[in-house]
Amino acid sequence: MRTIALTTLLVATLAVPASSQEVALPSPSSEAGAAAPVEELGGTWRRMAAAPFGAVEVPGGWTGTELVLADPIGKRRAASYLPALDRWSAVARPPRKLLAGSETHWTGTELLFVEPRGTARRGLTLYDPVADEWRTTAPAPFNEIADSAWAAGALVVASAAGALAAYDRESDAWAELPPLPAARLRSLHSTGEVVLAMVHPDEGAELAFVSLDGEAGTWGEPVVGPLTAGSAPPLWIGDAFVSIAVPPELQPSEAASSVPGEVVEPGAEPSPPSTEPVLAVGASFHPASDAWTAIDDGCGIDTGGAVWADPLILDVDRQLGVDPRTGQCFTLPGSPWPEREGAFRVWTGNEVLEVSGDAGGARPRRDGVAYDPYPGGDSLGVALDKGSRPVRVTIPSLGIDLPVVWDGRKVPGSSPGYPACDVALSWSAFDLPGEPGTAWILAHAQPGMFLPLLETLDSKGKAALLGREVQVQLRDGRVLTYRTFRANPRATNTNIGSRGRKADEHRLVLQTSTGIGSAPKLLVAARLVDVATTDEPRPKPRPRACG
Repeated sequence: MRTIALTTLLVATLAVPASSQEVALPSPSSEAGAAAPVEELGGTWRRMAAAPFGAVEVPGGWTGTELVLADPIGKRRAASYLPALDRWSAVARPPRKLLAGSETHWTGTELLFVEPRGTARRGLTLYDPVADEWRTTAPAPFNEIADSAWAAGALVVASAAGALAAYDRESDAWAELPPLPAARLRSLHSTGEVVLAMVHPDEGAELAFVSLDGEAGTWGEPVVGPLTAGSAPPLWIGDAFVSIAVPPELQPSEAASSVPGEVVEPGAEPSPPSTEPVLAVGASFHPASDAWTAIDDGCGIDTGGAVWADPLILDVDRQLGVDPRTGQCFTLPGSPWPEREGAFRVWTGNEVLEVSGDAGGARPRRDGVAYDPYPGGDSLGVALDKGSRPVRVTIPSLGIDLPVVWDGRKVPGSSPGYPACDVALSWSAFDLPGEPGTAWILAHAQPGMFLPLLETLDSKGKAALLGREVQVQLRDGRVLTYRTFRANPRATNTNIGSRGRKADEHRLVLQTSTGIGSAPKLLVAARLVDVATTDEPRPKPRPRACG
């Protein structure tokens, strides 16, 4: 079977050596019922600030820096959450109320919402977090979308009847895809570069993976594996799909105890907590080599609700984890929040976030909890809302890296308050970075300073200045990461720093020249998205008078 990447609509072959894609998942155990060794993973839990609304299966997605959720049952509204700040903020109103259970895909610049029932002919909905704007796509070729997958710039969707189509975001166009041959679609999946279908072949009970040959316009032959209709949805772990499910006979009853997989009779006392996992069954599939590997001992996790937190698969409901390359099992510390159904769950790169859902109350919960399995390696927990002087500003994507000096610093040959060369200047008339408000940093449009901002504007336009990360190192060792969201290439006032800013919002404005003297300035505004600490020494500024 050839796996074909989707670029624009359907082109190009995935050229990855099979040997580099193999995952050494645990082989079937030689002793029936044998349990994998168990260790305590540790890690830390924290309660999240309450969201503005809650729902079961709330539609939302992760952009790489923030979580965006839409309200499916109350007002037409949406909100974003920044984990590093533990703060929710309202965002622009969606063009319509999004349905609970919507699938969401991050395209690299927008969140693409695919609603589950009877809405596709109105078009799909996209949200741009940089511009804080929503838009809708061209109408889909069928009304009800049963499943979807995003890969290499295109979305593949399936109707409830099994029809398939692809959407190209750049051209806002749909294209019909060929039907699956002699197979019934179960679900669509993505490796990030390739979309595959999991199908039920006409003969036999086993499931199979099949991919589309974009060059030939046909589906390949199904690769049948050991999974069946009762298997858990596969989880992509970077180089393989893994499906593990706890067998029905080992599922906990409604009077479940705290022991994963234990069945408790009504009225009976639950057993004390145990670190012994239950036997789980499943398999992994490696697209690069079309190879299946059976898994007899999966530590008792269920990939249907798990997340891939490299190098572990984490099932936070059962508070278990597994290293799929070694078979090592882990127990997680107990969660500080009640069990619930239909919570939104996502891995941010630092934490597993669980938000909302139903815990048996009259209304869905608005609270959330975050689990960090690898404490000490991320930026969470660093203090905010305390100002400190900036000592360095960098924009990695533009090659800008400058020491920052206070505007009261005297530079021989330079007028007081006038920016010196080879440094950036922090304007004391504005707020200190690290506290709510607007910080202001300016530098000349000269080589080695802020010239790349002006050159980017002149060559690519204002939009090319948006969505860029700006890092500001402070004297107290913190590093603040901002993301640019607004630019004014001909500013004659400072309104960009205050327009629409909420009281607790952290902003940064970068300023550079567009000409000589009092010519309008180029201003770029950014919002704080992350905070960390660094042990890098402060850069030593060597300001000089500019001629």
